[in-house]
Amino acid sequence: MSDFARTRKLALPAPVLAELRSRYSAFASDDTETRAAIAAVHKENSRIIDPHTAVGVAAAMKMAAIEKPLSPVVILSTAHPAKFPQAVREAIGTPPPEPKRLSGLKKLPERLEVLANDPALIKQFIFSRLTG
Repeated sequence: MSDFARTRKLALPAPVLAELRSRYSAFASDDTETRAAIAAVHKENSRIIDPHTAVGVAAAMKMAAIEKPLSPVVILSTAHPAKFPQAVREAIGTPPPEPKRLSGLKKLPERLEVLANDPALIKQFIFSRLTG
């Protein structure tokens, strides 16, 4: 670990790396693949998903291309598509419907507190808001 602290690189022994690669896979998707995943889910079942969820869907699609049969896959949605209207519009041609709760929040005044970069001050600020 002292080498890691100095170089910021971790070199795993070949047998360890081989074992990890036998158990785990990693995938990435660019903007085009992410929009394609949003479009595919929408076309297949009329659901609109957010870009974060779409990255998971794109990964599952890539897994399906190499793993036959595909093991069960669980994708946890992380955001509402209304947070990303432009990305959704680019994928399916229309922005996602905005939830009524979000519309109401947009009408509220914005509140902002600027704090110094002081952990004790930030901790005190948070706790003062929690105890009401």
